[in-house]
Amino acid sequence: MVQHLLNNKYKKIKEKYKIYQDTFFSLIKDKLYRLDAALLDEICMFLKGSKNIRSIVLIILALANGTNIDNKILKLCLITELIHNASLLHDDVVDDCDLRRGFATFNKKYDNKFACLLGDYMLTLAVEEMLNLNCARIEKKFNNTINQMCLSEIEQYKNRYKIISLEKYIQKCIKKTSLLYEASVYAYCSLYKKDYSIAIKLLRFARYFGIAFQIKDDLNNLVGENKEKPELNDIKSGIYNSNVIFANYDYPDLINKTENEYINIIKNEKYTKKSVELIQKYIKKAKKELEILDNKSYKEDLFTIIDMFML
Repeated sequence: MVQHLLNNKYKKIKEKYKIYQDTFFSLIKDKLYRLDAALLDEICMFLKGSKNIRSIVLIILALANGTNIDNKILKLCLITELIHNASLLHDDVVDDCDLRRGFATFNKKYDNKFACLLGDYMLTLAVEEMLNLNCARIEKKFNNTINQMCLSEIEQYKNRYKIISLEKYIQKCIKKTSLLYEASVYAYCSLYKKDYSIAIKLLRFARYFGIAFQIKDDLNNLVGENKEKPELNDIKSGIYNSNVIFANYDYPDLINKTENEYINIIKNEKYTKKSVELIQKYIKKAKKELEILDNKSYKEDLFTIIDMFML
């Protein structure tokens, strides 16, 4: 019930910043104009089906810091969302996933080669926009982020069906999710915020929020709340979440259990509670870094977005 209310609040937040989102999507269409009309419509539907949390968080952070939303900030949103969605196209191929955001994935509708090529193309568009910003620091930051995201996926693939430590899992969350949040915030601060102390707090917020985001996303796939992908898709592919790590402390032979035994154990409320506590730990850290914001309205919107990952 509470989660439903938070989701409804988020819909209102998206509507509140719709003017920026509409401009952002027009930029995407302008970048993808070389594709045929039918494919362009499919991609735009795919992008609009996203929560667009990365770009909305960046826009609200900028407004909360007294920055007018200009073309450069919208370009940062464009870069961030192109990188993120390109990574999803590749992930769906690697994970052999047939469903994304309630619709057939591009690899399912077409094939793996097409989905990879489309993801590569979106990445080239993101790189082109980075170069247009004419800021070496931003280019380096985004490039390093893409590099670390790829390394994380390689490590995750190599470690399939292996239960890693909690510390390594948190590092994976940082590489998979936090770094892209951080890159967009870093780019914003490089262009608009000269106060180093404020920039550091915004970057810490991005890191903690990204960690909580990824832990929650992984947990959703286990408990059936993630409607973007088939339930247990990650677990059955040998990609383990925090519940598995916590359960392994009590069941050192967990990996040798039958599939039904294994799933029943990791779905135990005890381990889900531990995962939720872990999420809350990073959410509290993220909120603390936002105490520097004076604008109550924008801060409240950010807190609403953060609270979506508390439950």
